[in-house]
Amino acid sequence: MRRENDRRDRGGDIDRSRDDRTRMRERENERPREFDKVKDREIDREREQREREQRERERERERERERERNKERIIENERGREREQGRERGERTEREQREREQQQQRGGGGGLNKIPNKIENRTSIIPPSILTKKPKIVIDRQTTCPVLIRVFPKTGSLHTELDFSIKDKLPTDELQIHTWRDATLRELTTLIKAVFHVANRKEARLTFAFVYPDKRGKMVVREVGRIHSIRHGEDDDKTLDDLNFEPGDFLDVSVQ
Repeated sequence: MRRENDRRDRGGDIDRSRDDRTRMRERENERPREFDKVKDREIDREREQREREQRERERERERERERERNKERIIENERGREREQGRERGERTEREQREREQQQQRGGGGGLNKIPNKIENRTSIIPPSILTKKPKIVIDRQTTCPVLIRVFPKTGSLHTELDFSIKDKLPTDELQIHTWRDATLRELTTLIKAVFHVANRKEARLTFAFVYPDKRGKMVVREVGRIHSIRHGEDDDKTLDDLNFEPGDFLDVSVQ
């Protein structure tokens, strides 16, 4: 009987051991399936993240294209204003020239204008340079917005009208300066010397010219002053307003 009991006990132990091994195999089989589920979830998250990044890049490219289109519209509007201002300036210059010629004719020649003096009821003779001299402009630089000036420096002589005749093929060596209409040629020289190092030579001479379209749309290069790199000269204190600069004019500068 004892042997029989021992056989039954051993048989029960064998069955329990077999059941334990079966459960272990089932758990081991479930682990890869659970791992696969976790891995699938990670793959889905990575795919969603890539899709979000792709959509964000597309939106950023679209915003960049919109900024470029806005920039092109602003440039085109600015060029249109420059052309309109050039035509108005040409007409005004022509009008002023006719008025000066008429005043000289009424004054009897000699370059003098006769202006009636209402106080003494007599005719006084005043040089035209005094009559046409503009008062100095006063600008509060703390509250006034500066204007943009496109500067085209060059070693040697000034550029020609043909260099500016095609708006999309302007000279490549361009500087952009933000300043005010009361800026002097000496002040502009200091700004240019900080970037265009050829102008820092001791004997360098800078020639300034305004570039703008006349009433027929043809570009004009008008010399307005000469500045020595170091020595003071008579043109140093001339301001942009004194020289009848208009917003939209180009500034051509030659360094010799």
